[in-house]
Amino acid sequence: MAFFLLLIAALVAIILLEPLATYFIDKKNFRRFPNQNLISGITNLGYILERIGGVRSRRLHRVHEKHSIVRVGPNSLSFSSPQAIRDIYGHATTCIKGDMYRLLVGDHFNVLNVVDKTEHARKRRYMANVFATRNLDTWEYKVADKIQRLVRHFDAVCAKSAAGNDRSDRVVDFRKWSNLFTIEAIADIAISRKLGCLETGNDTVVINNLEGHQKCIKYVDSLHSDRRATSGIIWANAWFSVWRHVLEYVPGFFRSNWRRGQDFDELVMFLAEERVQRYNDGEDLDDLVRSILQDKEGMTRGLDIGEVKAELNVFLDAGSDTTAIALTHVMFHILRNPASLQRLREELDTALVNIDIVAPHNLVKNLPYLRACLDESLRLSPPVAFGVNRKTPPDGAKIDNQWIPGGTTVGVPAYTAHRNPGLFPEPENFRPERWLEEGVKAAQTSFIPFSAGARGCIGRNLTYMEQTMLIASLIHRQNCRARRIKCDEKKPCGNCTRRSLSCNQTEFIVHNKLSILDTTDHEGAGKEMSGNTGQDINASTGHNPESTYDVFQQAQSTSQHDSRASTKSSGSAEVTVTKEIVRLLNIYQTGIGTWMDILDHSCTYQRQVLRYALSSSLLLHAICALSAKQMSLIGDSFLWESVSTRYYGLSLGLLIEELKKQQSSREIVIAATILLCSYELLACPGADYQKHLYGARSLFHTHNIASTGTKLEKASFWIYARQDVSMALVHECATLVLPQEWPTLSESEELEEDVLGNQILWILAKLIQFKFSDKGNSLHDWHADLQKLISEIDLWWERFPIPARGVATTEPPDNGLKKIWFCVPSAATACLYYHLAKILSLECLLERPAVTPPSPEYHTTWLEEIGYHAITIASISLSPGLPGGALVVTVNPLFYAAKHIDSIAVKANIWAFLEDIERRLGFHTQNRVSRLQRETIPNNG
Repeated sequence: MAFFLLLIAALVAIILLEPLATYFIDKKNFRRFPNQNLISGITNLGYILERIGGVRSRRLHRVHEKHSIVRVGPNSLSFSSPQAIRDIYGHATTCIKGDMYRLLVGDHFNVLNVVDKTEHARKRRYMANVFATRNLDTWEYKVADKIQRLVRHFDAVCAKSAAGNDRSDRVVDFRKWSNLFTIEAIADIAISRKLGCLETGNDTVVINNLEGHQKCIKYVDSLHSDRRATSGIIWANAWFSVWRHVLEYVPGFFRSNWRRGQDFDELVMFLAEERVQRYNDGEDLDDLVRSILQDKEGMTRGLDIGEVKAELNVFLDAGSDTTAIALTHVMFHILRNPASLQRLREELDTALVNIDIVAPHNLVKNLPYLRACLDESLRLSPPVAFGVNRKTPPDGAKIDNQWIPGGTTVGVPAYTAHRNPGLFPEPENFRPERWLEEGVKAAQTSFIPFSAGARGCIGRNLTYMEQTMLIASLIHRQNCRARRIKCDEKKPCGNCTRRSLSCNQTEFIVHNKLSILDTTDHEGAGKEMSGNTGQDINASTGHNPESTYDVFQQAQSTSQHDSRASTKSSGSAEVTVTKEIVRLLNIYQTGIGTWMDILDHSCTYQRQVLRYALSSSLLLHAICALSAKQMSLIGDSFLWESVSTRYYGLSLGLLIEELKKQQSSREIVIAATILLCSYELLACPGADYQKHLYGARSLFHTHNIASTGTKLEKASFWIYARQDVSMALVHECATLVLPQEWPTLSESEELEEDVLGNQILWILAKLIQFKFSDKGNSLHDWHADLQKLISEIDLWWERFPIPARGVATTEPPDNGLKKIWFCVPSAATACLYYHLAKILSLECLLERPAVTPPSPEYHTTWLEEIGYHAITIASISLSPGLPGGALVVTVNPLFYAAKHIDSIAVKANIWAFLEDIERRLGFHTQNRVSRLQRETIPNNG
């Protein structure tokens, strides 16, 4: 015991007394420099606390306003002069990267953290060429693709806001969406990979982990989690490794963040291995990793996977986060300064005549005021504000006319260098004009958002290209303004107090400048319609069909469709893709297509169907009809209704022609029928729904899809099945295709959420058939059948992975409703079906108990269980973050569950939610809301 006490005392002495002794002995003569805070000369703790408090750069700048050299730690100095920038970061510097980089090294060095200059030169040499501006232009199409997808989302926001008066619909979290844009851009540029973040509206990426199981990783959260923890102690260089090992075993902030941060390493390793495998398989992909794997002559460098992973880590980290920060800052500053916004727009409008969506790089890269806006934002708000660390050589170095001993950590904070009033007059004001004035060359010597010299950011040209193209595209296409709010902090930040400013969120409101409903395009469409496209159909069929029901009635009376599957394209071999069609395809891909694939991780209806549509007029017109119908329900009804009717008529005619053929593409006919019956369910909901589903049901019965279907055909069936189950539930009857006729599902031990979701849908269909069919069996047999179904439900729940069941957030419940987050939308859908199945099974027990009357205990327990499942359905449905495809699935489970919820406040939330779905997504909910209100108000009036 005495030994341990002595050991503890020795550690305390080392931790406390050694720094004090170093400070007073002062071998490096650092006491001549002013401290950043009271304890800077003794410990790095003060610097760490200021970093955690988010005030480090501002407080250091205040000290630098009086002193050009400041002591920020026992062995660390901060400089502010232009001369110090040259001495520390210039090409002739003798300084090397500081200890911080060494501490962050994993198994391999990368171009960012490698300390040895020779090794850094080797790495930089085989990357510098691909980052040159002339070569980056070859990747412009990748950036343009991401911009187009982002702009389409903002256009959709405009369309929704135009349909209603709720101003909140116009608010876009630009920080979030700019980050999703940069994630997608760098993933494509670095490894030719599309992660799907812009389509889903979140940063979730699905990978196969080391055990071979699928895992959902939050890209941004996992990246930031490790940083949050590491940045809190990295400045204690000498003790970093010790603190890291200790804190990893202590429950709390550091351990939880480091563990979440491990997900990012796992993501990078998965993507690196995937990309290397594609390279080994012979895929010649034009991306950054190719420049790592092979030289300019195409010879393999022979790097191991660890080094590839190390470099990819830098690309995916810096290439996504810092660019997103820069984009957010420049949009914020431009919108806060109307005069700058107006001047920038005038410059862009002059340069981008007849450019609709994406600003081409060659037209905007040399625009002086646009570049001035970007540089001025980087000056005021550099993504890396602190001084990038360097270490003086063992013999020391002369910095800012002061001799600094060897082994000293030195740096120049960009935040302070950019506020030198001698170089940047009115340094706190956003004034892009300063970069167009005479004398700007002197200011550029202190402009270091990308550091400087040989170690400067190698990706600066790439981030400039992304910023230039995106900001130009948005400002030219849309009218934006900052969303001003009152400061909601407990204590106003120092900047607000000092300058009497209100805090501003980095969100902005978007209005269309160029309407997404382009009148010139649709005028042309109207002229096409005036030719009466139905005449061609009339000539071949005898009369115009009014629905898919008519089409299949005619087909059955005239010929038998060949049951052989074919992948040959339906309709015309070549299709004409107009501007209008492109718009409708994009609406489908980002809208209703996500609902189609809500229980299909392969995204068959967003990928395969769209690929086939490029060579199938039938599929193409069916997609356009469905997209235009949805737009007619949420946008300009007068304009879109005529467009949807035109494409619908064309599709029916093409479908008739296809059904007449002796051999046609069965899977394309089925997919087109699914799209058209979905159109009809949107256009004419109600008791006549069986006619809308008739065509698809006929095809499934005729061709025995359950046992012989292709991937696309089975995907089509499961979309049909969801529609069939939904309609059966609303109308309280059995499904049209009985559950015993459904395809056999996999019984594998390891199933993804989409397959499990279809399994519970099948069980739900059996339960609906059981509940709403004739109860002719004896009570004993009836209960035996019910118990089998209940056992199936419970067994399914046991197999459903616990992480996929959703995680309740720490937010306080709203009227008893928790906020639940799901790793993938399919998991939320599966859980909705499960809880709905539990409600139906418990209702059966209440309606026909095994013992009459049932014991009060059982009766009460059943009612409580029903209430629990009903509230859970409401919690899942009303939780923020569900994408549109999953929101549509919530309608019928939520409508059915609401009957079992007593709280008027919760029911009011459900009514508002369902009404909002109709307004935003076009799916009819008003009849359900009216029924709920009629059932509720008389009982609670």
